[in-house]
Amino acid sequence: MALRELDPNAGVVEVLQMPVTKDQTNCWRMAEEKVWEPWLEQQSGYQGRELLWDRDRQQAVVLIGWLSQSEWDAIPAGSIKKTEQRFDGVLQRCLGSGASKPLPLQRTGSLQPIP
Repeated sequence: MALRELDPNAGVVEVLQMPVTKDQTNCWRMAEEKVWEPWLEQQSGYQGRELLWDRDRQQAVVLIGWLSQSEWDAIPAGSIKKTEQRFDGVLQRCLGSGASKPLPLQRTGSLQPIP
């Protein structure tokens, strides 16, 4: 999968958690690569990311590194929403799901690296 690895020098790490079953992992990874990765690569301050999956809990965690909180905060909400809609559409087609949010976010937040 074509991901830019999370830069250990990122100033802040965005954390996203969502339910992803074993049967959904291929569609999830494909949608991440097709939609979010190209969009993220265009964002100022983007420092790479990691996709993690917990087999026991059937949950995915996405860690996205940003150079600073201010660069992350500067991304227009409309751009995020439009990209999220594209992501959901790709998932719907791949999963054969009619759900508007096939993999809804369970938790969002941020972490600061330890200096």
